[in-house]
Amino acid sequence: MESKLRKIEKQVIPIMPGQFCPDFISAIGTCNEDGTPHLCGHSWVSFNPGPPKSIIFSTYVKPTLDNIFRTGEFSLNFGTGAMKGFLNDICAGDGDANNNGLQYGYTWGEKAKVPILDVSPFATECKVIQTHKLGEYNIFFAEILSRQLAKNLVGIAHHSTEENRAWQAGDAYFNWLLSLNVKDLDPLLWFGHWYRIGEII
Repeated sequence: MESKLRKIEKQVIPIMPGQFCPDFISAIGTCNEDGTPHLCGHSWVSFNPGPPKSIIFSTYVKPTLDNIFRTGEFSLNFGTGAMKGFLNDICAGDGDANNNGLQYGYTWGEKAKVPILDVSPFATECKVIQTHKLGEYNIFFAEILSRQLAKNLVGIAHHSTEENRAWQAGDAYFNWLLSLNVKDLDPLLWFGHWYRIGEII
């Protein structure tokens, strides 16, 4: 069957994939040596279904690197459009929200001493299991120790203990996805400028 999609002519240009594809923005949280929280705005984050279920990200930001190498722990806090000003400031300042004079609420994680941002609708606590050096960057593979999701986004997936187990197993996960409008998550994207999710197609 012949494709009805129009063929696109291409040419070689010096653009890296990361410069062309919109990047999801998050805040990586770690604990400083003096016990204060440190936050670093980040876009190079991915997920591995495992086992174990893992977060993968790379960074060159020194405070974040120092803290992760010392503790082996970090949090990933989902970035939203409402957090744009905060994330813009910590991205520009290599992450130290306290030194930037920013006001934010957080709690320490239950399974790792990492900051969980109050304003983030989704967050994970992570423990590093592998580290790889590539050029100036360190790539971390970290097991997900816990996940927290805003109550208004839980939907049908967590109405009962049975459904909790089914969601963990993946059975109810797709139903939950169908019930969720990604615009409600309001993910913050970077593509030369800040973006929010638009039309659903």
